[in-house]
Amino acid sequence: MKFNSRITNLTASQKLQKIAEALNIKNPKVVDLSQGKGMPTTLTECKITCTAQEKDYYTYYFIVKHPGRTLIFCNSIGCVRRLVTILSLLNCNVVALHSSLHQRQRLKNLDKFKGNDNCILIATDVAARGLDISNIQHVIHYQTPRTRKTEDLPLFPIQENYLDAVKKRVNLAREIDKLEFKVKKSNSSTGWLQKAAEEMDIILDDDLQKDPDEYDDSNNQKKAATVKRKLLNALLEKPIFPRSFSGKYPLSFEDPEVLLNQGAREENAVEVMRNAIENNAVKHTIKTKRLFKSKIPKSDDINLNSFLKQKNSKSKPNFKNGNNRKR
Repeated sequence: MKFNSRITNLTASQKLQKIAEALNIKNPKVVDLSQGKGMPTTLTECKITCTAQEKDYYTYYFIVKHPGRTLIFCNSIGCVRRLVTILSLLNCNVVALHSSLHQRQRLKNLDKFKGNDNCILIATDVAARGLDISNIQHVIHYQTPRTRKTEDLPLFPIQENYLDAVKKRVNLAREIDKLEFKVKKSNSSTGWLQKAAEEMDIILDDDLQKDPDEYDDSNNQKKAATVKRKLLNALLEKPIFPRSFSGKYPLSFEDPEVLLNQGAREENAVEVMRNAIENNAVKHTIKTKRLFKSKIPKSDDINLNSFLKQKNSKSKPNFKNGNNRKR
């Protein structure tokens, strides 16, 4: 069938009929497996509300708090590369998947992701095109999906008292990334010219060579990046979450920077979300019962019979000497 621009104006049933006619199928039967939802019933969905600058904080928080095979979707290759760099600086096991990679590198990264139970795959929508990867615990949309659900999603529970430790690490990783990018850019701007001159066996003029001040700036940036890397590594040696940490009972009185994490109990993110939904439902039920609670006095405080008699006597009119006047 030749492409026809008018096909976009057809309804779903009309498009199916066109396909049946093209394939010469008579009396076709259509079975809809989506149940009108487009999502499997076993999938638990939630959201984290934050600003654009805070996305890295909550992404790193989730990865550290709930380890497992995690797939993160980004809407651009630049976003994938930046997030891979930051999480790699934070000692996370990260691989990338996007269209700019060679096929050999894509397969290598996929094999690494499949072979590690605690690996993170950061990818563009190329990862959603026919890939079959089993045992993925978490799927994170780094940007808000364009197609939103009609009903609102529940909020994922976050322990805010641990975010300060998360922010320190992520901010340092961002600063290191910026410094190393400046050094790399400065070296590449003059490196290709020097290399071309050496290949052609010519000597560059002094005005074409790198300014000494630029060398000093580049060296200072290298030193600053080295110092910040040492500081970040020292922070990464201190775990964020305490031993036997539980989201239900946060140990807010302890300093997250000095807590030990050896033997910490891993908490499944799906279980945390389901428990939060159940707890909210119980709280809503208790609140509803309190709103409709009866106001009848307790039998211990007042005699119920005398209370009812007094109430009935007040409700009846009192007549005196046959006079119809009401007191």
